[in-house]
Amino acid sequence: MKCTGISIRGIQCDPEGIVDRRVREIASTWDIDESYAKKFYANLVAGVGIAVSAYAHTPIATQIHIAIYTLLTISVDDLIMGTDAVEEFMTRLYSGQPQMHPILQYLAENLAAMPNFFPPDAAKAIVATTVIFVNQTLFDKKLEGIAIHEDARQFVESKRIKNGVAEAYSFFIWDKETFPDV
Repeated sequence: MKCTGISIRGIQCDPEGIVDRRVREIASTWDIDESYAKKFYANLVAGVGIAVSAYAHTPIATQIHIAIYTLLTISVDDLIMGTDAVEEFMTRLYSGQPQMHPILQYLAENLAAMPNFFPPDAAKAIVATTVIFVNQTLFDKKLEGIAIHEDARQFVESKRIKNGVAEAYSFFIWDKETFPDV
């Protein structure tokens, strides 16, 4: 971290609760089904926790954006919107059509705003890895209950790599404001 000029010892994780408050304010305006509200707010806490602890070196606005992204991707992973809406996510994202579920709409809007927070190539990679993640989440749901042959180890490893958004989180380190030349 020496070459970046960041002092890890000097980082405090949202000591005034600004990120948490702002994410709660934003999420409170969303149309979230009451049956999912408890789980949704648990995901919100996780999203804020990840953003303020792992990305405390980034501007507050970037941390808020990462917290919301995390909240939304965890919610997609929970498949609260059913498979039909997820099945249409990529087509609707690419064509600019509204999504079939509010969570997916908020995710599409969050992805569209990535260039405001990250350099162009990073923003594109974040969107691409997120689309792969959403697609893999749907694929996993379709594979539920299907036995995988023991010789299919490469398939399982490939599926596991695509089943998360680790690449997005690696790009979140280098936000546009703190690292304009990256």
